[in-house]
Amino acid sequence: MRVSMHRTMERQHVKRLYRSAFEPVILSAIAGGGQVTLRWIGTPNDSNYNLYVTTDSGRYDASPTVTVAGTYYTYVGLDNGVTYYFTVTAGQLGEESAPSNEVSATPRRESVLRR
Repeated sequence: MRVSMHRTMERQHVKRLYRSAFEPVILSAIAGGGQVTLRWIGTPNDSNYNLYVTTDSGRYDASPTVTVAGTYYTYVGLDNGVTYYFTVTAGQLGEESAPSNEVSATPRRESVLRR
């Protein structure tokens, strides 16, 4: 019983350390016409990334908007002229990291060059 309890406590400690020490960092949010491309860095052992988007800074749904395996993603179908806020978490060891830094971007209608 002690060995089992000790292992459980070790796992919980590792999960707490992971959540507090290895959150991703968003490097860029580049807006285009109706879209925003995000790029971030994580750790080599991250198995997936959960992306969250909102139009109300700091207020995100409990469920991610999308989960991806890489370190970039392009949100499409966004409304031009609306400011969107983004954050990312990493998945590893069956747990979710703390959220990344929050970034914002405002998609704009693409301009057409006329002659």
